[in-house]
Amino acid sequence: MATFIESFRYFFTTSDELPWDNEDGVYVGPQFDTREAVYELAADAFEPAVIDDALELVSSAIGDDNEWTTWGTAADTDDLDYEWTQFAETVKHEARFVFLDDDTRHDPTSRFLRKLREYVNEKNGLVRSLPAGTPVFRGRLCEKPGAISPTAEALGPAPRGRAAANRMSPQGISLFYGSSDPETAVAEIAGHGVDPLAVVGRFITTRDLTVLDLTVRPRLPSPFDQGRRREYRMLSFLGSFVSAITAPVIPDGRQHVEYVPTQVVTEYLRRVAAVDLDGIVLPSVQTGRQTFVLFFDSDGVANGTDEPTSPSLRDELLGLPAAPPAAILDPSNVATYRVTRTYGIEPLYSLRGASV
Repeated sequence: MATFIESFRYFFTTSDELPWDNEDGVYVGPQFDTREAVYELAADAFEPAVIDDALELVSSAIGDDNEWTTWGTAADTDDLDYEWTQFAETVKHEARFVFLDDDTRHDPTSRFLRKLREYVNEKNGLVRSLPAGTPVFRGRLCEKPGAISPTAEALGPAPRGRAAANRMSPQGISLFYGSSDPETAVAEIAGHGVDPLAVVGRFITTRDLTVLDLTVRPRLPSPFDQGRRREYRMLSFLGSFVSAITAPVIPDGRQHVEYVPTQVVTEYLRRVAAVDLDGIVLPSVQTGRQTFVLFFDSDGVANGTDEPTSPSLRDELLGLPAAPPAAILDPSNVATYRVTRTYGIEPLYSLRGASV
């Protein structure tokens, strides 16, 4: 009971700490009776054969004198949501290129990024291998059939000097953006132009890639493990963080500012994370399926029929062997799709609640 109650007090507090609504005469926020709170905390802590009896005994020991809430507790992640907001506002409007690594107390950018590093490890299930042979689809919009050649050069990442700004990379930095299926590939690019057609190529990865997979549910530590409370909170924050970094951004010119927080996060994880990452897997804003941001540019793709890669001039000067492509395109696996865009409306309400 001592162990249980310590954790119970970490995750729950009495609901009289919630804001009070004078008009309706109720507390505002999530509320649980004792039995619901106990089951919420410890549903996985007992064997199925004894869980009902065990949790009933614990609930009886705590008593029914109070209602409980998760708001305002030590486990609440509202402060992490605030830190993300503060980080995003700072890198968008105040400081973008200089982080004070020696003292993070007064630097919200470094403070948040250091906490974010706790995501990047294998034990929570977020870092995994994307095996060689994985198909990744990538497309480009066009106006007429045949306007884009079915080659890795045409369908792969833009050359470094011509790379446009994207959600995870600023202008001039080229990365490989792809999707797990053709429909998602088309949906991801459809909002970036008005052309009626999309040419989509099927790339195949040639080696195992280490990725941070933000589409999986992380393995949370036990809520009773006091030594891993910080990790528990950060992983609990993952859902709202992924929603924030994948929120739709309208390409109206302001996206160059709105993309800055995710661009900084990507660069940090690519360069500073304890694990050497080859990319990040995210849920598509459009379909919910997997999208990939892989850390290689146009030099990392080739046609499956190409001759072995020759060393670049830089590699030759340094005496390095030619880097093999990370993904190859089979020209026979290129298809053209007609893009269908849909729109919806919703009522605009006046102050009195009447639709207009």
